[in-house]
Amino acid sequence: MKLNAKKLILKVFGLTPSRRLSAHPPLKLRGGWGSYEPEVGRNGNFSSRISVFLILFIFFCASLPVKADAETPAPTRQSEIEEKWGVHIEGIKVSAAGYMLDFRYRVIDAEKAVALLDPRFKPFLMDQASGARFVVPAPAKIGPLRQTNRGGKPIAGRTYFILFANPGKYVKPGNKVSVNIGEFMAKDMTVR
Repeated sequence: MKLNAKKLILKVFGLTPSRRLSAHPPLKLRGGWGSYEPEVGRNGNFSSRISVFLILFIFFCASLPVKADAETPAPTRQSEIEEKWGVHIEGIKVSAAGYMLDFRYRVIDAEKAVALLDPRFKPFLMDQASGARFVVPAPAKIGPLRQTNRGGKPIAGRTYFILFANPGKYVKPGNKVSVNIGEFMAKDMTVR
């Protein structure tokens, strides 16, 4: 038996498309465009609520921290990062009422910094005390909350950002974190 998503949701919640979900009679409005009678059940308000709930649930689960597998050795001092990657780290701070972490870096050498702006590399932030990983949220309409070069070169002197999800305000100001983008790793940064 093949079930589509809507039938599966209705089955999970013990509902049938014909069963009424409200004790109230349908609302009828009369206006210049005729009458309106909202459907409750199969195509009605309940299924749209379920859809919104599932989307929010998936977004929340995608942004939960995950334990780190292993650390990759990388340069940690600012001068080593500037020399190897061509960027100066401006810092990382709590943003959006504590639910986001804002990582900022300024490009010094555009040729070396190309790898940091490559959309193929998925950046993550790791809390050094617990090893929890935090990813960049990617809402459906606007995409990942980070800047990429999209085929062009980065501009020297420009400051770029990456926003990491911080569900439950897990990372607090004063925590030590590291940021990984492909082979790039900036360790021992203190969250402001």
